[in-house]
Amino acid sequence: MYSSSNARQSNERLGGHILADQLAIQGVDTVFCVPGESYLALLDGLVNHEDNIRVINTRHEGGASNMAEAYGKVTGRPGIVW
Repeated sequence: MYSSSNARQSNERLGGHILADQLAIQGVDTVFCVPGESYLALLDGLVNHEDNIRVINTRHEGGASNMAEAYGKVTGRPGIVW
């Protein structure tokens, strides 16, 4: 198993950390998700941007997508959901 601590030791970056960095670069300030083990690297990468990107955890994918759509329509900013 590949852990983030192994990545830090060898100076390699995880794809989830790269994605989190790109979301921050693009100005994303809020994301909606149902937390899961399939993207732990991304959640770990978002910890580095906790001052800039707010993660809103939901209980159901449908709720997350509705929240992201409404957020996008109301604010004019990207509604990000995964």
